[in-house]
Amino acid sequence: MSIPTRSFRRAFSRSRGRRGLAIRCSAICVLTRNGKPRADFPLNDPARKGASVLIGRKNFGVGSSREAAVYALVDYGIRCVVATSFGDIFAGNAVNNGLVAAIVSEEDIEKLLSAVEQTGKAEVDLEEQTIKSGNYVVPFTIDPARRMRLLNGWDDLDLTKQYKSRIDASPRRIRRRGRGCSGWLVLPLGHERSLG
Repeated sequence: MSIPTRSFRRAFSRSRGRRGLAIRCSAICVLTRNGKPRADFPLNDPARKGASVLIGRKNFGVGSSREAAVYALVDYGIRCVVATSFGDIFAGNAVNNGLVAAIVSEEDIEKLLSAVEQTGKAEVDLEEQTIKSGNYVVPFTIDPARRMRLLNGWDDLDLTKQYKSRIDASPRRIRRRGRGCSGWLVLPLGHERSLG
C-alpha cells in the first residue's frame, strides 16, 4: 500500500514536537476521508494491534528528510523498520530517535513477509542482527556505528566521546607530520599559522 507523501509532509510540517504525530499518521494512513478505519491498512488488522516492527520494501523513507516522519513512527509504537534499502536522511534520523533501520535482501524480505503472514509476528535481535518469524530467521545489516549507538543508547556526543584519546592526540600527530611541509597545519585552537 502506498502512503501519499504530500499528505505526510503537510501533516508533519504543522507540528513542532515529537508527541502527537502518531495521531497524524493515523489520520493519513489508517482512516478513510470519512474517518472510518481503512480495511486495506495492515495496522487496522486486530491481529497486528500493538505491532512494533514495520516491514517495507525498497527505498523506505526516501523523501522523508524531516525528523517528524521518524517521530510519527516511534510515537505510533514502531521500534524497527525492515526494508531492502532506506533513504540516507531517514536512516540517520531513525538512529537519532532509537528506531532500528534493518536492511535485508529482496529475497529475504519476501520470505519474511510470507512468514509474518502465517505467524502474525516478527522478533528483532539487534545484537545478533537477525529477524525471526516462526522458524524463519533472516539476517539483517545495519551500519556498525549506528548499531553500537542503538545498543548502548548513545547519541552523537556519546559516540564521539569513545574516540576522545584519538581526538586529543590528533593535533600533535598532525603537527609532527607537518614539519618541513608548506601550507596550512592543523594545530590546537589559537595556534593556526601558515608556513608559506
